[in-house]
Amino acid sequence: MKLNQILLILAISALSLIFSACEKQDAYMDWKVMNNDWLEANKNSKSSFPFNWTIDVLKTPLVNAEFQTTESGIKYKVLRLGNPADRMPNPTSLIKATYEGKLIDGTDFESQVDSYWDYLQNLPIGVQEILLKMHVGDIYEFYLPYTMAFGEKGDYKVPPYSTVIYRVELTDAKY
Repeated sequence: MKLNQILLILAISALSLIFSACEKQDAYMDWKVMNNDWLEANKNSKSSFPFNWTIDVLKTPLVNAEFQTTESGIKYKVLRLGNPADRMPNPTSLIKATYEGKLIDGTDFESQVDSYWDYLQNLPIGVQEILLKMHVGDIYEFYLPYTMAFGEKGDYKVPPYSTVIYRVELTDAKY
């Protein structure tokens, strides 16, 4: 009798392990695939994504630049050049910027239309990489793959695996 009870308990335990292992699927896998597909489809695009942006580059002289891609996979475009003699941030700089962040479907997840101070190192790694290329007064638009943005976990308003699109104006940098 005890052997039958032990076998029954073992069988139930094994079945519960099997079924619980089957449930562990990533709820954001479709979103990840959609974001990766979007990034790949827009890899060779030469124009900015047609969102309604608050940072209006049409009020300032435009640079007729094409998108470039960094070694880490960030696609970026210079929309306006500041003065090349102006400061550029370094990795420990306190920066002041006006910025907007959007998901690929156009959803705003972050916007600071009044300049905002923060330490460069507090920002997502991809934002840091692009800001280190900028001079005060520059406006850039860039696409961050999820690996350079908010990763597999996401953030408050950003789902996991999200490609994010930023438009940033660097307004000051302190060392």
